[in-house]
Amino acid sequence: ITGLNRFLTGDASRVVDIRGVDPRQGNGRSRLSMPNAYDIRARVTTLERVAAFQIGRATLVEQGTATSLDVIRATSDFFAAMGQRPFLGRLFEERDDRPGAAPVVALAHQYWERVIGSDPSVIGRTLMIGTTPHTVVGVVRPEMEAGNLAVIDLWIRIPFQRTGSPRDRSYNAVAG
Repeated sequence: ITGLNRFLTGDASRVVDIRGVDPRQGNGRSRLSMPNAYDIRARVTTLERVAAFQIGRATLVEQGTATSLDVIRATSDFFAAMGQRPFLGRLFEERDDRPGAAPVVALAHQYWERVIGSDPSVIGRTLMIGTTPHTVVGVVRPEMEAGNLAVIDLWIRIPFQRTGSPRDRSYNAVAG
């Protein structure tokens, strides 16, 4: 890791963007593999929380119809590292990492308004993402929907683990 740069979401004075060095890119601003991010979290002593996330797509299956959504897959410390609170319900927590914990998802505020009709009873509802049921635990604040985050529909919690290919440099990391 060559540097920690300020991340512009949440409490910017306390949040940093962590990047790696990839000689193939010729600069010090590359993404990380999950094992890289895990190792950073294990070694960091000056930051409270380190979280990894990956921007991508996922398939939501409802009543036999598949819909492709823009998602962020994030570790349980992501929202806490960003200094974020939920708009409704809760966001990802450490308890979501316990073995056997049910997969959880948080809805983007714009998705909650546009698709769910701002229905607060969505908390606790099950969404089938791919072939895995996920429980809706909360709605993200609209302040998180800036820049490229404005298109995100769902936030899916992923485990923070050392497994995965070191060559899969598709993760970003933040700390706070």
